[in-house]
Amino acid sequence: MVSDMTKAVILLFSLVYPLSEFGFSDTGLRGVKRVVAIAIDGTRESEAAPVFQQFQKKMTELGLYSFWRGKNHQCSTSQPSHMSLPAYFSVFSGYAQKNIVNNRFQGKLLHKTLFEEYPDSQLFSAWNPIVNAVSNDIQTVGRAYISGSGNKPGEDIWVMSSFRMVHDFANRFVFVHLGDADEYAHVNNWPGYVEAVRQEADYAHEIVQTSEIAGMKETVYFIFSDHSRGKIFWQEHGPYLPESGEIWMLEVNALGRPIMTGECNHIVLHDAMEKAIRGH
Repeated sequence: MVSDMTKAVILLFSLVYPLSEFGFSDTGLRGVKRVVAIAIDGTRESEAAPVFQQFQKKMTELGLYSFWRGKNHQCSTSQPSHMSLPAYFSVFSGYAQKNIVNNRFQGKLLHKTLFEEYPDSQLFSAWNPIVNAVSNDIQTVGRAYISGSGNKPGEDIWVMSSFRMVHDFANRFVFVHLGDADEYAHVNNWPGYVEAVRQEADYAHEIVQTSEIAGMKETVYFIFSDHSRGKIFWQEHGPYLPESGEIWMLEVNALGRPIMTGECNHIVLHDAMEKAIRGH
């Protein structure tokens, strides 16, 4: 957690010096296989799809292709809890570890994650528990930038500020976790939830646009939800609300074809990301 003074400095710097203003186009990193994954935490397809349709139009303007997958593709979580931490571990490792059933897990990870596979990786989030799905190794966990308390709405701004300041284009795997929509939903704030989904789509556009301006043409972007929400009890999610396991995913690339094919779940997402990073 960072102090209010540090937050103010981070925010001021990122506003004055957005990454798109820096001349990264001559980094010599053209052709590097990269993946940028963006989690839009706790969003239902019914609210995300209309917003990201506009996002997809912006991707077309950037010369990129986008591929949406959701309920029509039977997209679902890879574990029955429909909670965040189990979902993120499946995304990071490609496995559904049986004893990770809620967000309180702090035990040993039994499978290697992308952060361990690729030392040139970064994670940005305001949600502290996510580090418990990153690695057993403290040095690997040290590549996670946690900018906030992680349990209240309105902290995506700090995540994006950290991203703008320390994001490294040399990294082959970058993970950005945006959690405001989920946090607004948990406090029963419907207008806040809907606006957060829209704002997070704007943040996703900024992340993609920044990378494209920097000349990172072989970057593949995966935007996804970790879980959905209840249909009637929309504030909640979990095993008692099976519909909260219906997720959505959006792949963006310059290839003209999706890397992620077949089934649609978090384990398949992990495999597609690893395939993209390896360039085959």
